[in-house]
Amino acid sequence: MVSKLKQWLYAHRNHRSLTFTDKLIYRLGDHNLAEMSGSLVYFMLLSIFPFLIALLNTLKFTNVFNPEVILEYISMLPDELGTIVYDFVYDLINSSSGGLLIVSIIAGLWTASNGINQVINNINRAYGIHEKRSFLIAKLLSILFAIALIVLIILLVVSQVFGQLILDAVSNYIALDAAVELLIQVARYAIPFIFMVIIFTLLYKFAPKSEVRELLTLKLILPGALFATIGIGLMTFSFGFYVSNFSNYSVTYGSLGGIIVMLIWMYLVSLMLLLGGEINATLYSMTYFPDLNKWPRSDSIIKNFIGTFTSPVTTDN
Repeated sequence: MVSKLKQWLYAHRNHRSLTFTDKLIYRLGDHNLAEMSGSLVYFMLLSIFPFLIALLNTLKFTNVFNPEVILEYISMLPDELGTIVYDFVYDLINSSSGGLLIVSIIAGLWTASNGINQVINNINRAYGIHEKRSFLIAKLLSILFAIALIVLIILLVVSQVFGQLILDAVSNYIALDAAVELLIQVARYAIPFIFMVIIFTLLYKFAPKSEVRELLTLKLILPGALFATIGIGLMTFSFGFYVSNFSNYSVTYGSLGGIIVMLIWMYLVSLMLLLGGEINATLYSMTYFPDLNKWPRSDSIIKNFIGTFTSPVTTDN
């Protein structure tokens, strides 16, 4: 069995799909993605609540819609995590002051941008480069993406809340057949998905420094954006289902159970974001540095397994 596997790997060692998978797995270990995701959690933890302050104050005082709608969507989070966020959001909605609106938004965006700035730094590391932007430019880029995330959440809520309201209002005057209603329902979920893909595509496009950014085509950044979008969605749903049905962190950690769940969820989100960056960086390497793909390539996880032989292995090891 081992010899057949080695023979198959050697025979397909230069196939594009295997080369991509081989290089990607190697890079995940070489770039210490698990450790990088853990360090990113620290910045996300410091950023998430200032981000919520900026978001909720923007919603509350622009009168777009009632910010309490946000509370309904917290139920999508794992129970322990939802409890922490719900209490914070509820207190904020009922205690925010209009006089501190601008100050809270600016402070929230400034602090929240620190987490995004760390994501940008980690994406640059995936390409093997170091961030050399000035502090002002880097901070401005991070703030812009923080604002983009606020817009994304607003559009998400609008599409979900007002989408149903519009559907109900139209149904009162016009008899909609099942196909039209299905189309509208699909659009309600497709729109947020598209928004997320756009945001992540822009993030993966503008995070690297200019020398690399100029070479990044849509074909090289869309795969990572799609992976991050789908991955975060599936991970959040699966993790929430697991926590709600198969695990009880409060038994193990007591009152810290909610915090532990939050940290694990943030870690998984960070991992998906960085995996998306590594996917794009691997495609970039294969496109612009084809010599590095030739066997025996240095960034290979299977090289040590099958060796550098020139004929198929015939005996098991």
